[in-house]
Amino acid sequence: MGNSRTLRQSLLVGLLLLALLAQATGVAYADDSLPPEEPVATEEAPAADEQARADAGSEATEEALPSEEPAAEATAEATEEAAPAEGEVAPVEESAVVETETVADVVEALDESGAVLVDESGEPLSFAEAATEELLEVADPWFEDPLDPTQVIAYQSDCTGWTPPAGYAGGTCNVSATPIQAAINAAPAGATVYLEAGTFVEQVSIDKDLTLQGAGAGVSIIQAPNSLAVSFNNGNNNRAIIYVNNDANVTIDGVTVDGDGNGNGNYRIIGIAYHNAGGAVTNSEVTNIMETPFSGTQHGVAIYVYNADGTARTIDIENNTITDYQKNGITIIGANMTANVTDNTITGAGPTSTIAQNGVQFSGGAGGTITGNTITGNFYTGASWTSTGILLYDVDTVDVEGNTIADNQAGVYLYGGEANITGNEITGSTWGVIIASASAGDSTGTVTGNDISGNEIGLYIDNPAIPVTGNNITGNTDGLQLDDYYGIGGTLDATGNFWGCEEGPGGVGCDTVIGDVNTEPYATELIVPPDPVVPGKPGSETEDEDDFALPQTGGAPYFSWSLLNTASPTYFAVWNGGLIMFPPMPDCMARVNVWMGDLPLALPEGYAYQTNLLIDFMHAGVQTYNTGDTLYTIAYALPEDMNPEDAAILFFDPVAGEWVEVVTYLTADGYIMAYSNLMGLYVLATH
Repeated sequence: MGNSRTLRQSLLVGLLLLALLAQATGVAYADDSLPPEEPVATEEAPAADEQARADAGSEATEEALPSEEPAAEATAEATEEAAPAEGEVAPVEESAVVETETVADVVEALDESGAVLVDESGEPLSFAEAATEELLEVADPWFEDPLDPTQVIAYQSDCTGWTPPAGYAGGTCNVSATPIQAAINAAPAGATVYLEAGTFVEQVSIDKDLTLQGAGAGVSIIQAPNSLAVSFNNGNNNRAIIYVNNDANVTIDGVTVDGDGNGNGNYRIIGIAYHNAGGAVTNSEVTNIMETPFSGTQHGVAIYVYNADGTARTIDIENNTITDYQKNGITIIGANMTANVTDNTITGAGPTSTIAQNGVQFSGGAGGTITGNTITGNFYTGASWTSTGILLYDVDTVDVEGNTIADNQAGVYLYGGEANITGNEITGSTWGVIIASASAGDSTGTVTGNDISGNEIGLYIDNPAIPVTGNNITGNTDGLQLDDYYGIGGTLDATGNFWGCEEGPGGVGCDTVIGDVNTEPYATELIVPPDPVVPGKPGSETEDEDDFALPQTGGAPYFSWSLLNTASPTYFAVWNGGLIMFPPMPDCMARVNVWMGDLPLALPEGYAYQTNLLIDFMHAGVQTYNTGDTLYTIAYALPEDMNPEDAAILFFDPVAGEWVEVVTYLTADGYIMAYSNLMGLYVLATH
């Protein structure tokens, strides 16, 4: 939204206007430029404390293990609402405007006056360029007047010629050197503060429920000033460009947060910080959260979430672009903090000996999901420490699913806690996946359905109780290394993986396996993950078993085998050639039956019945019909006289009352198999 002034006004205040606009827009008027700031010396990168075990250590962000309890949150300093500027002109009804000049008119008048505008490098900027007109636009934060939704309350560094946004009858504009902060201070809780196009050089603090709505990444820009005040202390002073605190729930959408490389002199610079607060950061960009030049000083986090008081909170970080951070892209710390990190693009500095970066770090008891992100370029070439795409350090439970993780020193690194690593593409790393423990067995979880390829070591695991199943593990120097460091004992389950050739691990063209690992049966061709949800089946647990029960027509008997599932994978081999494999699911009871009565519905035309399996499942004593993201394997041994190409597996959907064919795969050892998360009746058929 541009400013409009009469031509006479523009000529009279042209030179003063340029000086004011230079401060607001990042340009300098030639006769009023300031000398460059003297450089600030950077600190040396801290030396490594110890050699990492098996060269697989990882340098977490310092705050992962604070030396003492965080200090009490500082009370935000009260800021009085800025008073309207003296002589402020009230908005004029459009019908009463006789003549109004645009910013283009101002540009033309200033050009005629002989004024000179220069960019940040001191180079003259032509008034004929479109960019000049854009620089002279003064962006304004504003929100609806809570007493009259047709009016707005706006803040600008200069309100001259201000007009209300389109769609509003009127409003007031207040002059402020920090217009975003002034708008936030004045806005009621629950309001939306809008930012229009422009660059705001200020530090922002939000201590109430609010939405900060920009006009888009790269359009509404919040840039770090040269000096950042301390936002909060957790054993160290942290300086955030946007600081959310005081148990607030805040959504930040459609903005660019630019650190401008101002980490020098602002130790522990942060782009966006949530301290004992929740909300969302969406559709935004965070960049240049670093020193100039890029250094080994351990700070510079783009998005930092720190939950110090143990209160349950949630934050969603979705569809953001994060680049040019010094230490971490996203850091989530604290018990009872649930973070959902989804569809972000996070790009590190690439191979560097300067600092060990991490794309995403969860630690200190945090949990949540990391889904659909592209995380690249976190690669440390120095000694002792390891950069990671995803670092899970002393976490609760984190589901890592469907990410593209490429060209990091370690793709996913779990060090304490539970992680379910599913459906990711992990390539170009020294280690694709590291699962290491601080004490015996304290790192748990599953590794299922991933493409782990083109790494030096596909997987390094020190706990044999973690199953590695249904993955493509190909083109790595070593596919899987089991190092039972703590002597837990037992054999690691690595069945159902494709190792790069038909012969299995160690065959020509296949990856190798080191340690006590069971790899059979293995897949003989590349695994294409199926859609785990059969259409028409409900996606939730229910205690109402009658809705799903199959009738025992004619009182026919059936074969039943029940087992309490523990921390190890469980196999059911049934006399009719059926095979079921459940991943580790503690506190669960599975029952596999061969149904001997009539089918609930005739098979579709063209399908001929062969045999069946009826699967029931209980979790914590509750009948469960959908195991969510946990898939189990159904397989049938094909009769010798059956053409494998004619085989099919059908599932009976009791809600829709119909049979549905599921996606299947043929194995080299004569099985037809499918993955599912649904309980009920499955039939082997020909068609």
